[in-house]
Amino acid sequence: MIDQLSTVVEAARRGDATAWATLVESFEDFAVAVALGRGGDWDGARDVAQDAFLLAVSRIDELKDPAAFPGWFAALVRTACSR
Repeated sequence: MIDQLSTVVEAARRGDATAWATLVESFEDFAVAVALGRGGDWDGARDVAQDAFLLAVSRIDELKDPAAFPGWFAALVRTACSR
């Protein structure tokens, strides 16, 4: 599982749109759940999730260990909640 995630993250880092779609599909519910946990409403949490994915696209090169994507992405969701 971790090897698969690392492979997908590396492909996303190279700009592979299919890899990004896989990450969105895999982590969208996670992002919404983190945002809801920060006190948001359903619609607001969905907006935060979308903002977090935009942050991920712009900051993916900052991620040193592809296997750490879930924790790194959770931090981006929290950042998006603060905006």
